[in-house]
Amino acid sequence: MKKSASSEIASEDSGKNASAARGFTRREWLATSSLAAGALVCGLPSFAELAVVAAPQQKPLCIDVHAHFWTDAYLDLVTSYGKTDTNIQRGRGAGPDEAEIAKRFATMDAAGVDLQVLSVSPQMPHFADKAHAVNAAKMANDMCADAVQRWPQRFTAFAALPLPHIDESLRELDHALAQLHMAGVANTTAILGRSVADAAFHPIYAELNRRKSVLFLHPAGNNANSSFIADARLTWFVGAPVEDLIAVAQLINAGIPKRFPDMKIINSHLGGAVPTVLARWDSISTWEEPAIPEKPSIAARRMWYDTVDYGDAPALRAAVDTLGAPQLVLGPRCNAHFAEQCRGIIAAVNSAVILDAAQIAYARLNSVQAFVDHLQLAARHRWRTVGSPAGPLRALLPPVTISGVEPNMGAIPALSEHTAAILKDLGFDAAQIAAWKQAGVI
Repeated sequence: MKKSASSEIASEDSGKNASAARGFTRREWLATSSLAAGALVCGLPSFAELAVVAAPQQKPLCIDVHAHFWTDAYLDLVTSYGKTDTNIQRGRGAGPDEAEIAKRFATMDAAGVDLQVLSVSPQMPHFADKAHAVNAAKMANDMCADAVQRWPQRFTAFAALPLPHIDESLRELDHALAQLHMAGVANTTAILGRSVADAAFHPIYAELNRRKSVLFLHPAGNNANSSFIADARLTWFVGAPVEDLIAVAQLINAGIPKRFPDMKIINSHLGGAVPTVLARWDSISTWEEPAIPEKPSIAARRMWYDTVDYGDAPALRAAVDTLGAPQLVLGPRCNAHFAEQCRGIIAAVNSAVILDAAQIAYARLNSVQAFVDHLQLAARHRWRTVGSPAGPLRALLPPVTISGVEPNMGAIPALSEHTAAILKDLGFDAAQIAAWKQAGVI
């Protein structure tokens, strides 16, 4: 089986101490969240061997890598520094107050999600003013670290960096991963209008690569710098998946996944349109971008993609078919605001899409009545009619039958119908049996 993305701890000793309280290591959290030749939430045996879980759990740890988190105080701060779009993030149930956390945990529990990886994306602390960027990044990381400390069994976090300031970002990266024990770094698909593949950011990638850590990418909400998208108010419907696709394309064209193979890149939303354009890209790249370091379909499989597709099963199937199930990581983004979408994403991941791709037999049943009415049971002649004290009843054949041999499907006995015969076989005489019957014992 292909190795899943993983996160390397910066300090082995400090990492071990930090992980002991949570019951898993930072090295293992992302490996545990991979769908890996099936769906994590399906609990497939092939996946179980990868999971290192917190005792007394016996199932693979189900991890949501796409978990928004912020406070009004943080949004107020970045607004004071010049952000103009924080209204989109307010009132989304993504904060740490008691009611929001209770609803978030309820949504996670209902979806079977054990752990979330928090990030402040898309409201990253990216400012031209160095002091603003550094201050906002510190607040973001302290805020997330506090949540992890308060609820260590439910949260870990991605760090935010004060980009585009490289030296300051490297210092914050070291602090976040070595001291706060964060799982990696979150970034937007563009940084103040600059490509995520810009050479200026390569020192960040080199350090993440050295640590064998994670880069999680989320759209910035910048309309892909297109007035056509912005003017039509399509920022998150059209703009976000376009940003995802552009970022993947820029990374591949620049050879980032190949150059930094130990940096595990997670793209949001199945990579936008990536699953539907790989064949086209392979063909066109031969003349449009002949200097591309490697075939796009090969480079695309060096990265990972979260499953925030709003429960769109055909889209998920396309991602499985083109990218491979091992390259998908769970991202239902469970909180109160996205509860319905979370359920839809989990349902899609659990559905026939993944099971069919893994060639595992299944039947989608949600009730006993649905099972009884399943057409395959009638088509395969699994039902028999047997007698009972209440009249004729339908009964299923045993799970294992022998061809040409009809199983003995006798009538269902009435209560105590065979009691006397059984007692006689056990050696009790007729007088004793009659006495018990007279006394109401049998």
